[in-house]
Amino acid sequence: GTPLGQDAETAAVTTIEAFQAAAGANIVAAIAASGRTPADTCLIAFGGGGPMIITGIAAAAGIRRIIIPRLASVFSAFGIGFSHLAHVYHASLDGNDAAAVAAQLRERAERDMYGEGVAPEQCRYDIGLWGAKDGGVVEGGLADAARFGAGVDDVRVSVKAVHELPTSDLVADDGKRGAAAGSSGQASVNVGGGKADLATYDDAALAAGETLAGPALLRGAYLTCLIRAGWSLRVTNNLDLIIEAD
Repeated sequence: GTPLGQDAETAAVTTIEAFQAAAGANIVAAIAASGRTPADTCLIAFGGGGPMIITGIAAAAGIRRIIIPRLASVFSAFGIGFSHLAHVYHASLDGNDAAAVAAQLRERAERDMYGEGVAPEQCRYDIGLWGAKDGGVVEGGLADAARFGAGVDDVRVSVKAVHELPTSDLVADDGKRGAAAGSSGQASVNVGGGKADLATYDDAALAAGETLAGPALLRGAYLTCLIRAGWSLRVTNNLDLIIEAD
């Protein structure tokens, strides 16, 4: 804290608040660029540390609803595990017969998917034309080859081979608020420059429908989340966490 002229704990709070403000400003800019507003935006927090100060970031951005996936700490890896296997191939048309180019690309796709351990007949093949026009991407079917080149640069034949993997179905959330979650203890936490004894909750012990109100500290083997005053949490039927501003 020496550069700030503050003790270590105060400097930590100052740093966190500055980060929350900066992150909130960047989120607001991204939302505005998409033509939306913070009021109709939901913020998703994942990773082991992502939820830790998420209510502070959401408040800085003017967002009033947060979702923390049940498997937040491994959310990215879990999602990849359910992502379909796909190979994409492009080849410039260059005046060649589009169907012939597509056949060559499909042959490559079938060979490569076989190398992935997938039988070619177990794949879906999306075939079409791809090109650039007016700073954007345009796509069409092979039958459009005769007129596709008008005003379109770098016309290519595109083949995408997809092997669909099994997916996990989500449980529908009924939105009901049940009993208050039981606290697992207390912890002394520096919030906003002052220490407070907050109720702690075990992430793994939460049940669908249970609720809790901030300020509180939710923690577990793979997740830590500070729920600030003015925010409340509800556990969905899918055991995801919904945190909303009061």
